[in-house]
Amino acid sequence: CECRKAVLLVVDTLNGLAQLKGDDENSAGAMFKIMDSLNKAKGRGWGILVTAHARKSGGDVSDSGRGSSAVGGVFDVLMSLRRPEGKHAPTVRKLVSTSRLSETPDEVVLNFEPLTCCYTVLGDLDAISFERTKVKVMRALPTDAGSAKTMADLKTETMESEPTIRRTLKDLGVVVLGAGHRNDPYRYYQRVTGGEQ
Repeated sequence: CECRKAVLLVVDTLNGLAQLKGDDENSAGAMFKIMDSLNKAKGRGWGILVTAHARKSGGDVSDSGRGSSAVGGVFDVLMSLRRPEGKHAPTVRKLVSTSRLSETPDEVVLNFEPLTCCYTVLGDLDAISFERTKVKVMRALPTDAGSAKTMADLKTETMESEPTIRRTLKDLGVVVLGAGHRNDPYRYYQRVTGGEQ
């Protein structure tokens, strides 16, 4: 790195480069020796990125890496890239982090763009779910009172939860018909003014 005036040292993967085998992977002593080598590289003006495969059992970001959990205390920022729970496109990933640095976000949701081979930041899971539901609800809502739909209709058509749909309806400011009981349930539609929703 010094010879090449590098700004980033990438260790990919830690266990593979250190040639850990068998029980050494879970040995705190073996891991601390490796960490000692990496510590010597700190403070030289480089960023150091270390990758490791996650355990099959998963877990918290601070101890989800395969091997000894002793390595978690050495790094300034620990991150885990994984698929988010719930209904999301197969290209969406959640980046979870724990950090000594206050400016590091706890969670960021990314989408992989296959054509450009790049990730774009989508926000957090709550915002993404809300935006997805908003689009579905707007498509499902009729624009005239005679075709107004019940909550049951909207749940069936959007496949989203009632609380999320209610939040979306409130945000959209839709028109509500009905008294809200069994014989006259609330029904919803979106008013169109001047040809625009």
